Amino acid sequence: MIRISLDLEMNEGDNKSIIQIGACIFNTETAEILDTFDQIIIQDEEITSYITNLTKITQEKVNNGKSLNESYWDLVSFSNRLECQKFPIVTWGSGDLQLLKKQLNLSESEWKLGRNELNVKSIYQAYCDANGLSLQGGLKRSSHNIGLKFSGPAHNALQDSIGAAKMYCKLLDLLRFPKQT
Repeated sequence: MIRISLDLEMNEGDNKSIIQIGACIFNTETAEILDTFDQIIIQDEEITSYITNLTKITQEKVNNGKSLNESYWDLVSFSNRLECQKFPIVTWGSGDLQLLKKQLNLSESEWKLGRNELNVKSIYQAYCDANGLSLQGGLKRSSHNIGLKFSGPAHNALQDSIGAAKMYCKLLDLLRFPKQT
């Protein structure tokens, strides 16, 4: 099956303004990444030094980014390529879709990315509970805990979306019933 994984990076502050959208389209059977999406979002606020150190997203990159609205429609086009918007969007944690929708201030008819997130972190935590493993850790450490190599920097929306996709595929493998012979 083909799915889409999404991750957002935000600035600090009360608004949690989105500064990066990353997504990937992937095959759940092979864990192959079929396509990627990565956009920096322009904001009318200063990016904190903490966020720049964490994400490597600089003020200059944000100043040269795209508007959130334009990026949203680019993401909709991206997800339409393989009709991924029909299925729950894979995320690490919860709330990214709701935050994106809130910051876009779209009507129900304008929202085209589905209604549900498939929270891989919750599936991973259930796996940890079932196997007596620690629930602590972010995506990178959690990936290593189940034998995956996390490539690229953490706290990069594209790399995190790819990491969540690979984690989802690995967890599917661990959850599948053995094939009957």
